Amino acid sequence: MKRRRKPTPPPARPAAPIRLLILEACRDAEGQPRAALALPGLRLPVVYPSLAAAVAAKTALEAPR
Repeated sequence: MKRRRKPTPPPARPAAPIRLLILEACRDAEGQPRAALALPGLRLPVVYPSLAAAVAAKTALEAPR
């Protein structure tokens, strides 16, 4: 009886980067532009109230990678 070969998995694709965006058109109450993250697989960016919050979220999302 012949043994079947296990199919080889496709080569791993590098993960798309999470991009940090500064939205000039979306300003807060003080007139500062808001920060957003463009996540792979989502059509719209996720908007955060401050640049610090966006950077913290980006760091948390990239940690498991």
